[in-house]
Amino acid sequence: ILFFFLLSLTQLEITKANFISQRTYHVYIASALPKTTNPLEFHCKSKEDDLGIHKLLSGQSWNFSFHENIIRSTLFYCNFGWGSKQKTFNVFDDAITCIKQAKGDQTDICYWLVKSDGFYLAN
Repeated sequence: ILFFFLLSLTQLEITKANFISQRTYHVYIASALPKTTNPLEFHCKSKEDDLGIHKLLSGQSWNFSFHENIIRSTLFYCNFGWGSKQKTFNVFDDAITCIKQAKGDQTDICYWLVKSDGFYLAN
């Protein structure tokens, strides 16, 4: 009986680890900048992944998906440029609310809307 108990605990830990690492997160970046301006240019990456340089015109969006690492320390950041304006910040660093500074319910979708007056997170 002890053997089966220990075996079931081992299976539980393996299942728990797979559950954490298999959750898929999605980050969306959408441009709501004025139509007559330069495109939004950005470069997103993490410690392990470089997602390349992208450009969005007004009304366009781009997204990426990933699995969080097992110790829940995944961080993605982007460097944004629009004309002469530049900004770098984390677009994902928290498995509950996308970024640690945000408040809200648990989500696996981080939706960033870029407007001429700033960046907005809707989760």
